[in-house]
Amino acid sequence: MSFFSGSSSLSSASSSSRSAAVFSSLPAATPPSKEDKAHNLKVLKSLSPGDRVEFKRGVFSHWGLYIGDEKIIHVTGPEPEQAEVRIDKFLDVVQDGRAEKNNSKDEEWNPLAVGEIIKRAKQRLGKVQYSLLSNNCEHFVNWCRYGKSESDQVNKVMNTLFFPLPYSSLTSQ
Repeated sequence: MSFFSGSSSLSSASSSSRSAAVFSSLPAATPPSKEDKAHNLKVLKSLSPGDRVEFKRGVFSHWGLYIGDEKIIHVTGPEPEQAEVRIDKFLDVVQDGRAEKNNSKDEEWNPLAVGEIIKRAKQRLGKVQYSLLSNNCEHFVNWCRYGKSESDQVNKVMNTLFFPLPYSSLTSQ
């Protein structure tokens, strides 16, 4: 179950403390290198509304959806308890990192119509219950684009450490 489908979150105190570590570990905004800036501007020009955008953040990636006019809708906040879905400028989200257009899931899942993707994303604007394991930024963009609240990052970690099955199959219905 996830808040993206209107159900309650599965967050727990231990999940919340792990989430806090991820939120506080996001890099501080510093000026990007000339190479990264040129790369990110090229990516920005290639985006179409409804595209998934992956923002590299060291070991993990942050995810958002491009909605046009150089804007991204994404789950963000200084702490998990203050998480929200909001719209920000692409260059403000990318900070000093690198962005990539990443619609790789189109190969296995059918994307919804662009209008439906944007509608779903905007319906979730405002405060949300964040959970690193079941309601993170990647879950959000996949739910908006494909109707599936899954995270490859979570699945990879959970498969490596604990489970032979996708973790999302244990948490979603």
